[in-house]
Amino acid sequence: SGTSFAVKPAPQEPAEIAERICHLLLHSRQAQQMGANGQRKVETQYSWQQITERTIWAYQRTLDSSVT
Repeated sequence: SGTSFAVKPAPQEPAEIAERICHLLLHSRQAQQMGANGQRKVETQYSWQQITERTIWAYQRTLDSSVT
């Protein structure tokens, strides 16, 4: 049906959410690819290493701004 998954469906639009779920149930290859993409994103952007680096950056930025 030409459904685009580039933008998340609006939570107040249950028909749109249902349409996308049905689409994924009928297109298992696309659903698997989306799942793999999501897992890869979580592993790279939300790893403990990334969280540590962002925390250090935030603390350093705060310390740098309080020195001036």
